[in-house]
Amino acid sequence: MLSSDVCVSPNTATSNSITMTVLPSTIPSVSASGTTNLCAGQSSSFTASIIGGGSNPQLQWYLNGSAIVGATNTTLPFPNPLNNDSISVVLINNDACAIPNFDMYSFTLTVNPLPDTSVNVNFGILSAVVGGINYQWINCTTGTQVAGATSQLFTPTVAGSYAVIVSNFSTGCSDTSSCYTITNVGIHESDFGTGLISLSSNPTNGEVTISVPTEIQNVQITDLTGRVVFENRNEISGAHTMKTDLSNLPAGMYMVIVKTNNQSFTTRLIKK
Repeated sequence: MLSSDVCVSPNTATSNSITMTVLPSTIPSVSASGTTNLCAGQSSSFTASIIGGGSNPQLQWYLNGSAIVGATNTTLPFPNPLNNDSISVVLINNDACAIPNFDMYSFTLTVNPLPDTSVNVNFGILSAVVGGINYQWINCTTGTQVAGATSQLFTPTVAGSYAVIVSNFSTGCSDTSSCYTITNVGIHESDFGTGLISLSSNPTNGEVTISVPTEIQNVQITDLTGRVVFENRNEISGAHTMKTDLSNLPAGMYMVIVKTNNQSFTTRLIKK
């Protein structure tokens, strides 16, 4: 310090020394990891990663814009996600050199529906309702997969209880159907004394001829849901040949049911 008074001698003075420490500024950063693409009923967990949190970092998790009560740890268990849930985590650094003193990371959840596991049961044949995905039939009694049973349709060769695991590989989701008990194993060509039900063009692209050698009261063709796609109720005496055109039906398996006075006989028909 310098004094301007003429009578001051000496006219300068020096203060004590002060050492200054310049701390670098801190930029807080937070991110989060965890499974964000889920299947219905699946839980998840998310973990925050902190950079530049300072001496006492503070976290707060948010769900759809609202703070989750008590969710202030680096890990967030999330047991009941919904599709399009928005998750955010906010980091606050209270150190003086944190500029800015907070950061936020957000992400959105995708929750995919489980595939439909409905099954139709007709004539000892199990048919998964939903087509175009992946199937594995299982034996409910043993809990094991049925070797080679990976089609939408399954005809058990042994009486028992069966279910299907339906998987949608595009979403990664799968589910298992209820178990269905099958006692009438297999479908056999029907014997009318000296003759059989005869189907020409089976498999067929459209026209099919049904030949029967005895008196018939009713002939039906149904799909595997039991829906009647053809029916003839005219009583027939002696051998008979009947033609019907199935070209308007989708490809798949159908059942031909022939009824007499006191019996019913069934055989399979494949539409290509």
